[in-house]
Amino acid sequence: MNGELLTRGVEKIYPTREALEKELQSGKKLRIYQGFDPTGPKLHLGHMVGLLKLKQWQKLGHKVIFLVGDITATIGDPSGKTTARKMLSKEEVIKNAKNYIQQAGKILDFAGKNPVEIRYNSEWYGKMNALEFARIAHFLTYS
Repeated sequence: MNGELLTRGVEKIYPTREALEKELQSGKKLRIYQGFDPTGPKLHLGHMVGLLKLKQWQKLGHKVIFLVGDITATIGDPSGKTTARKMLSKEEVIKNAKNYIQQAGKILDFAGKNPVEIRYNSEWYGKMNALEFARIAHFLTYS
């Protein structure tokens, strides 16, 4: 196992580093994902650490998922702000998502032997009614 996998660019491991090391030493292949809300046309430097970390997992044969937050990008997010960001149209979000995937493809392998899987959070959020979504949103924090 690559020594930097669990140290470099890692702030916290859940539930513990020891538990993750045990899983990895067992030979089990993990499913790893990172979510990207396409709120603008380009990925930014802040996405780089996560993309490079996903690449490490992919090279080791683990299943990597590039999760597009198409629903969360559409509704806006006031986290850490005094006002919500502009709500985007579905068309804007899809256009931005295509750009994100193209840009991420310079780091991640979306084809080949162990391709990164692309998923959209609309696959499950889009099927919820307002009450179901509100019950989940109740657990979210915005600070």
